[in-house]
Amino acid sequence: MKILPPVSIEARRLLPSRWDLLAAVLVLGFIVAFADVSRYLVHPLSSITGHDLQLDPRDLPGYALRTSLRMLIAMGVSLAFTFTYATCRCWTSCNRCRSFPSCR
Repeated sequence: MKILPPVSIEARRLLPSRWDLLAAVLVLGFIVAFADVSRYLVHPLSSITGHDLQLDPRDLPGYALRTSLRMLIAMGVSLAFTFTYATCRCWTSCNRCRSFPSCR
């Protein structure tokens, strides 16, 4: 009976396939796109005027990227708040803490 080596040590799988390269290019492209769009998120609100908004179809992908980046930031902040509040709630006894409205 012939014993075959495990798939993980086959020599032909050491090099990435074309699908791996395509996935790497797409991921790097999204990282570069979000990094480019994030430059505009650090401006103070006082410097933003309504004259910069244009409905030219060439500008709409940039607006969509900025909106997506803001949404991801908001979801991250929401997740951090959820875990912080839950941890604080779990560690705090209801007898000692009156700041949580659910304590009875």
